[in-house]
Amino acid sequence: MASNWRDVRALRANLNESKIAEHTTRMRGEIRAALNDRDWSGANVDTTQAANITVVVSAPLPERVAHALFVEAEARDIEPSALIRELVEKGLNVGGAA
Repeated sequence: MASNWRDVRALRANLNESKIAEHTTRMRGEIRAALNDRDWSGANVDTTQAANITVVVSAPLPERVAHALFVEAEARDIEPSALIRELVEKGLNVGGAA
Protein backbone atom coordinates (compact mmCIF):
# COMPACT_ATOMS: atom_id res chain seq x y z
CA MET A 1 0.00 0.00 0.00
CA ALA A 2 1.47 3.36 -1.01
CA SER A 3 0.31 5.02 2.19
CA ASN A 4 -1.25 3.86 5.40
CA TRP A 5 -4.42 5.25 6.94
CA ARG A 6 -2.42 7.69 9.10
CA ASP A 7 -1.29 9.53 5.95
CA VAL A 8 -4.75 10.10 4.48
CA ARG A 9 -5.25 13.59 5.91
CA ALA A 10 -1.81 14.72 4.68
CA LEU A 11 -2.45 13.32 1.22
CA ARG A 12 -5.83 15.01 0.95
CA ALA A 13 -4.30 18.33 1.99
CA ASN A 14 -1.80 18.10 -0.88
CA LEU A 15 -4.13 16.83 -3.61
CA ASN A 16 -7.04 18.56 -5.20
CA GLU A 17 -10.14 16.68 -6.33
CA SER A 18 -8.95 16.58 -9.94
CA LYS A 19 -5.66 14.91 -9.02
CA ILE A 20 -7.43 12.42 -6.76
CA ALA A 21 -9.85 11.48 -9.55
CA GLU A 22 -6.98 11.19 -12.05
CA HIS A 23 -4.99 8.95 -9.69
CA THR A 24 -8.03 6.75 -8.97
CA THR A 25 -8.79 6.32 -12.67
CA ARG A 26 -5.17 5.44 -13.42
CA MET A 27 -5.04 2.89 -10.58
CA ARG A 28 -8.29 1.24 -11.69
CA GLY A 29 -6.89 0.93 -15.21
CA GLU A 30 -3.68 -0.67 -13.90
CA ILE A 31 -5.65 -3.12 -11.75
CA ARG A 32 -7.93 -4.10 -14.64
CA ALA A 33 -4.91 -4.58 -16.93
CA ALA A 34 -3.19 -6.81 -14.36
CA LEU A 35 -6.30 -8.95 -13.88
CA ASN A 36 -6.98 -9.22 -17.61
CA ASP A 37 -3.38 -10.26 -18.22
CA ARG A 38 -3.93 -13.59 -16.46
CA ASP A 39 -5.53 -16.80 -17.66
CA TRP A 40 -8.09 -17.67 -14.99
CA SER A 41 -9.55 -20.68 -16.86
CA GLY A 42 -7.67 -23.19 -14.70
CA ALA A 43 -8.21 -21.39 -11.40
CA ASN A 44 -9.57 -23.28 -8.41
CA VAL A 45 -12.05 -21.70 -6.03
CA ASP A 46 -11.11 -22.15 -2.36
CA THR A 47 -14.30 -23.11 -0.53
CA THR A 48 -12.59 -24.08 2.74
CA GLN A 49 -12.83 -20.52 4.09
CA ALA A 50 -16.62 -20.24 3.71
CA ALA A 51 -17.18 -19.92 7.47
CA ASN A 52 -14.93 -16.84 7.64
CA ILE A 53 -16.68 -14.69 5.05
CA THR A 54 -16.71 -11.00 5.93
CA VAL A 55 -18.91 -8.25 4.56
CA VAL A 56 -17.66 -4.71 4.00
CA VAL A 57 -19.96 -2.05 5.40
CA SER A 58 -19.49 1.65 4.74
CA ALA A 59 -20.87 4.27 7.09
CA PRO A 60 -20.19 8.01 6.86
CA LEU A 61 -19.04 9.41 10.21
CA PRO A 62 -19.08 12.99 11.44
CA GLU A 63 -15.54 14.39 11.40
CA ARG A 64 -15.32 14.52 15.21
CA VAL A 65 -16.27 10.83 15.45
CA ALA A 66 -13.84 9.82 12.71
CA HIS A 67 -11.09 11.80 14.43
CA ALA A 68 -11.81 10.07 17.75
CA LEU A 69 -11.75 6.71 15.94
CA PHE A 70 -8.34 7.39 14.37
CA VAL A 71 -6.89 8.68 17.64
CA GLU A 72 -8.11 5.63 19.59
CA ALA A 73 -6.95 3.18 16.91
CA GLU A 74 -3.52 4.79 16.82
CA ALA A 75 -3.31 4.69 20.64
CA ARG A 76 -4.04 0.95 20.53
CA ASP A 77 -1.69 0.48 17.54
CA ILE A 78 -4.43 -1.17 15.47
CA GLU A 79 -6.14 -0.33 12.20
CA PRO A 80 -9.37 1.69 12.44
CA SER A 81 -11.27 -1.21 10.85
CA ALA A 82 -10.20 -3.52 13.70
CA LEU A 83 -11.45 -0.99 16.26
CA ILE A 84 -14.75 -0.55 14.41
CA ARG A 85 -15.19 -4.35 14.30
CA GLU A 86 -14.51 -4.59 18.05
CA LEU A 87 -16.91 -1.76 18.92
CA VAL A 88 -19.71 -3.11 16.72
CA GLU A 89 -19.34 -6.64 18.12
CA LYS A 90 -19.45 -5.29 21.70
CA GLY A 91 -22.36 -2.95 20.92
CA LEU A 92 -24.40 -5.74 19.36
CA ASN A 93 -23.28 -8.25 22.00
CA VAL A 94 -21.98 -10.73 19.43
CA GLY A 95 -18.66 -12.55 19.44
CA GLY A 96 -16.10 -12.16 16.68
CA ALA A 97 -16.13 -15.09 14.30
CA ALA A 98 -13.43 -13.85 11.93
